[in-house]
Amino acid sequence: MDNTILDYIVSHFKEALRSGCITVCYKPVLRALTGKICAFEALARWHDPEYGDIAPHDFIPVLEAHDKVHLLDYFVTKVTMQNLHTRRRQKLPIVPVILNLSRRDFLVSDPVRVLNHLTEKYQVPHAYLQIEITETAFVEDEAIIAQAISRLRQEGYSVTLDNFGEGHSSLAALQRSAIDEISLDGIFFDNFTEATRQLLTSILLMAKTLGIHTAAEGVRTEEQADFLRRIGCEKMQGPICRTMARPLEEGALSTPYRFETQLEQQIFHRAGLTNLVTETPTALFSDDGNHLHILTANANYQNMLRLSHFDSLQDANKLLLELPQVIHVRLRALADATIRSHQMETELFISNGRYFYLKLHNIAGTNGFYIHRAELQFLQQGQESSTDEEYDHIVRHLMRFYHDIYLIDNQQNRIEIITASISSKRAGSHLQGIMTAFMRFARLHIHQDDQRRFLQYIHDLAQGNQIPLASTKFDLFRVKVPNGSFHWTNFSLTSFQYNDHPCQLLCLRDFVFEELTDRDRLINTVMASYGFTTLPEDPERQITDAALWRTLTQFSSRKLFWKDRDGHFCGASPAFLRYYGIQNINELIGKSDRDLGWHLSDTYMDQGEMTVLQKGEPIHNGHGRCIARGR
Repeated sequence: MDNTILDYIVSHFKEALRSGCITVCYKPVLRALTGKICAFEALARWHDPEYGDIAPHDFIPVLEAHDKVHLLDYFVTKVTMQNLHTRRRQKLPIVPVILNLSRRDFLVSDPVRVLNHLTEKYQVPHAYLQIEITETAFVEDEAIIAQAISRLRQEGYSVTLDNFGEGHSSLAALQRSAIDEISLDGIFFDNFTEATRQLLTSILLMAKTLGIHTAAEGVRTEEQADFLRRIGCEKMQGPICRTMARPLEEGALSTPYRFETQLEQQIFHRAGLTNLVTETPTALFSDDGNHLHILTANANYQNMLRLSHFDSLQDANKLLLELPQVIHVRLRALADATIRSHQMETELFISNGRYFYLKLHNIAGTNGFYIHRAELQFLQQGQESSTDEEYDHIVRHLMRFYHDIYLIDNQQNRIEIITASISSKRAGSHLQGIMTAFMRFARLHIHQDDQRRFLQYIHDLAQGNQIPLASTKFDLFRVKVPNGSFHWTNFSLTSFQYNDHPCQLLCLRDFVFEELTDRDRLINTVMASYGFTTLPEDPERQITDAALWRTLTQFSSRKLFWKDRDGHFCGASPAFLRYYGIQNINELIGKSDRDLGWHLSDTYMDQGEMTVLQKGEPIHNGHGRCIARGR
């Protein structure tokens, strides 16, 4: 740069700020998994009447050299706060904004104090701001920068290490400072070779291991974007976004991309640390409470799909929308199980003649929107302990109709779990000791009034009084389902020859009446056809209000709570405490929702509850959202 323009920048900078020649534009950041806008990066632009557009890489180094860059960064920060304040007031979509701070800011001013002052003035939550510091700042001023990062994070601002990989100090910066996110430098995507892929894969593995979020700048092609999704990179910027930086008001109206909601930000932030750089075939699924959809999958998972003749994730997702009803029900039950347990749940399926275990682990989400980590494991022919034609034929048939299937081998005195939804045991595992296992099953899952009859049903087969080969013995028992109620369940015990000795398959499915929405009317009709009528009420059996209240609060699956007139919790049901992960009710008593900090929006919830508490007016179907433990 010649001295003329350099001198011009120094002498005209403050005038450019006052006259509006320097403006703030916002470059969108896209969520890699969804393509939605998850953040904006605030950038300064200088449109000069004499020199035209002066590029940032021209004027920012000059301002740094002359200790004026903190004035520019203050201007960008203040304008950003004003814009966020306006958008909140107008109820427009809001996502976090990235603010770039120079190392000189920390030497000549106090950025943390400035940020706190402006966020308080414009009522902007700290969570909406992401502070980006270039890795080169650590070269000369490491101690000062490290201390500032610590203060920023203590105040609730997230901190990103920008231009990661550009210089030599990236790893040292991670070692000496707690960083929330790294932003991969665009240099990686200028020459996208196999060596680049391997290097990026190693960086992503390191970041996930350290619990650091990841973004990438300068992403140019869809091929690069697909690769980043496969290795778990969370955010992207660059030509792939197909939109230029512009004023926030204009960009909000004209951008072709949708904005993430606050709830989506929370959920994807939690899911973003999932490690996809693994030999295990791993994918991320979204779940709307009805259907599952593959968001991304690593290379090993996609190779597994190709073995089942799915050429792409699109093909696999199409199948997920068109599953036969019986398979859809089993997949839905698997997803619901991991939502309840927050643990890995396993189910056995068949696709194109191959058995495979699908494992799901719910890692984030709330009602109607969940993210699951999925693993896929095909059973190789050599691994299958039961590959004879008869067994294979039976299992393939029964898996279409039954939610639990157990192989009972009297000779080995063991039970193999083929698939299970009631028991906590995983598909593919086995239990040694038939009677011991079923006695425990009866104690945990069979209605007390049916337990003796159930154990006799099992005892007959365990003592060698097996039913004839190729025949089936049926019975009905009441089985506890995950919500705590009991459903009548059909038990089918089929005997067949396996490995040169007789075995049994025990198969469970809901009794037909449990599957009917109008079963109460039908049961009365059926009972009447057999000559049974409704028994008159027994006047001796009076139920008090106190007993009803105790039963409702202590044993119901309803998540109930009660408060005083000021909105402080006075109590809650065990179901409520379990749902929110509260171990001791004393964590709740005497506190308000504001104290707990779990409302997404205080206004509606507060107004609605005050209507109930102070006026005694009921509210039906009132909807509010809150976050507890990241969900």
